Amino acid sequence: MKRNKIVSVIGMLVILLSMVAMVSCGGNAKTVTGVWEQTEPAVPGAKTYYYFDGKDKVYVATSLDDGKNFVKVPLSGDYSAKGGKISMPATVNVQCPFEVKGDMLTIKKNGVVILKFKKSNVDANKIKNAKGLGL
Repeated sequence: MKRNKIVSVIGMLVILLSMVAMVSCGGNAKTVTGVWEQTEPAVPGAKTYYYFDGKDKVYVATSLDDGKNFVKVPLSGDYSAKGGKISMPATVNVQCPFEVKGDMLTIKKNGVVILKFKKSNVDANKIKNAKGLGL
């Protein structure tokens, strides 16, 4: 009986340490998966949304009419998020530290916030399937 308690305590410690390691090592692709509305820098008269697919693609689209219609933005492409760093076309494919706190995603470069997002409930398919202007 005493041995079972010791094994249980060790098991709990392993789980706890694993969770601490995951948090301290930063986020990964699953951390940013979903739709995010860009809040900084703000674009007057438009809202820009990023859809991270949880694998390796980011789709970026802008809406001028509060999320009804979307236009694809040339910042769509590949992304990588691991070990608390993210690279994507919006960071010129440079790895930058990122942090997710609640419903906010912050990306920094050299300690300065370069992009800030809030979680959005916009349909990911609208962003993924948005068409460019064709100019």
